[in-house]
Amino acid sequence: MKISKYLLILAVYFTWGWTAGNSNKWVSDGVLEGKEYSYTINLVQDKLVLHYRFDSDYIYFGIEAKSSGWSAIGFEPDKGVRNADIILIFIEDDSLKVLDSYSTGIYCPHRSDKELGGQDDILDFGGRIDSIGYVVEFKRILESKDKFDKSLVKGKEFTLIYAMAKSHNIRKKHDLCRGFVKIKLVV
Repeated sequence: MKISKYLLILAVYFTWGWTAGNSNKWVSDGVLEGKEYSYTINLVQDKLVLHYRFDSDYIYFGIEAKSSGWSAIGFEPDKGVRNADIILIFIEDDSLKVLDSYSTGIYCPHRSDKELGGQDDILDFGGRIDSIGYVVEFKRILESKDKFDKSLVKGKEFTLIYAMAKSHNIRKKHDLCRGFVKIKLVV
């Protein structure tokens, strides 16, 4: 009797511990739930919402866009969007795409890191499309060695730029919104 009671307690403990430990596990499935993200910024009146969290090596993003056109976030531009590390999100062939890119001019072009001789540092992504827009989640390394990525250093403030367009065509200019916020990765 004592052994079966002990085994039952262990089973409950491990089941509860596993469930509680995974309630905030990040998964790139396009479903934003629980404590998956530590921070949320409503960039544009519920039309563009950014969720993020980070650990010792990676930063995880969830983006809700109430548009079927492209959206983008970028890090640390010089002037306009020149030299910004830009993540473009768009729909192509009825599926979500996430493009690791870099802006070489004040306004554009935004070319893929691979096209410029760098690498694609989007390590994992997933999402879903619905009747009002899409949700995409992706992960990248905090301190990339790619010269076309900006390192995001804990405790240091950085500029995050964002934009949205009505069009799926990423070569079309943003016509819904654009802006920037200052973010500091603090625990």
